[in-house]
Amino acid sequence: DDCWLNSTYDLKCTHKTGKNGLHVTGISMKSINVEEKRKVSSMKGLLTVLSLSISVLVMAGCGSDNGGGSSTKSEVMSVLKQGGYALEQRDSQAMAYYTDKMLNTKYGLNCTLNDLYVGYIDQARWMELLVFKSVGDADSYVAALKTENEAGKLVHQDGTSVVVTFSQETIDLFK
Repeated sequence: DDCWLNSTYDLKCTHKTGKNGLHVTGISMKSINVEEKRKVSSMKGLLTVLSLSISVLVMAGCGSDNGGGSSTKSEVMSVLKQGGYALEQRDSQAMAYYTDKMLNTKYGLNCTLNDLYVGYIDQARWMELLVFKSVGDADSYVAALKTENEAGKLVHQDGTSVVVTFSQETIDLFK
């Protein structure tokens, strides 16, 4: 007598009483290995389903407001250009200086900029467009500006994009 597996991998064993009255059960290592493989395979399947579910949730959470907000940035830039602004993109050195001196040191933040633009209309009206790495960074900066409460400074936030200006006409472009 020995053990066998049926089609659903249930381990079946037969028992026999030996001459000395001891019970003997036959179990083969192959049967145990098949059972262990099924357990491992089931766990892999469960982990795969779980990983895919998490991936879908993470990807669903990623939108224009995360990872640099490229479509939000494009939309904000489009509104500003339609409003007559000529936008000048700052280089990486200017962005690093601005991040260090004007964001993190001045306001005690730990923010990361992905992009920085300055815009003008006839050199009379100006604005800054700051594109942060995350919405949380943008939120922190806007909160710091509101706390600062500099007279006349106006702010518009759209996801990771923040427009800073002293022009109500500029802010009204986004209404």
